[in-house]
Parts: sequence; structure tokens; C-alpha cells
Amino acid sequence: MNAEKELYKKNIIDVVEAYKKIFPAEYMAVVQIVKDNRKNQNKKTGAFNGNIDTLDRALSQYPETLLGILQNRLSPNEMLWFTNTEGARWFANQYKEFSLAEKI
Repeated sequence: MNAEKELYKKNIIDVVEAYKKIFPAEYMAVVQIVKDNRKNQNKKTGAFNGNIDTLDRALSQYPETLLGILQNRLSPNEMLWFTNTEGARWFANQYKEFSLAEKI
């Protein structure tokens, strides 16, 4: 499974790097929006949303364009990993410019 996860990571990196080259203006705008949103949070670990029963913490914020490319390029298993806790934490650490939290 580790070799599989490494392939998932490589494929995600390839997609993100291609996105950054193809859509540089959108990328820079999103980076600024995320930076502003990060500054407006009370905690370094990000904002928690929810009620008494559940808590939800958004780790990253990225554009629909990037999400669409990821959904088209990644396999269902890769997307499943990307959206689970482990994948989301990895992405937030790998691409701090999309991370809503200073500390993951």
C-alpha cells in the first residue's frame, strides 16, 4: 500500500504542478484568498465548524478548476485517498499555500 500511496502522491503533485503552470493568474488569486482566510482564523489549527454532535475542520481551500482536473485525472481510488483524512492532511502539508491552518 505504501508504494500505491506514493504513486497517488506523485499523480496529485503532477496535476497540481500542471495546474499552476496552465492557470498562473487563478493560482495566485487563490493563494491570496487562502492567505487572507488563514489570517482571519482564531486558531493556528484552523476554524472548527459544527454543532454539539460533530466538528468539522477544513484543512485546505483550492479552486474548482483544480478540483475538476483532479477528478478527471485521478482514479477513483486516488480521489478516495485524496479526500480521506490521510490524503487531506498530506495535501495540506505538501501545498501550504492551499492550507487554511498554519499548523496541521
